[in-house]
Amino acid sequence: MDGMRFGVCGNTMKRFKISLNQLPQGSNYLKQGGIVRVMEAQEEGYARQ
Repeated sequence: MDGMRFGVCGNTMKRFKISLNQLPQGSNYLKQGGIVRVMEAQEEGYARQ
């Protein structure tokens, strides 16, 4: 996947009653939530100008 990572929002998992063992192999569980990770990525320079 050339460095691509798949993040799974912990809040969404809770809402839809999805467990960790139901996630695809290699998924990154984001306990703090997906939107927090988006904000972190923007701070790291992954935002369009």
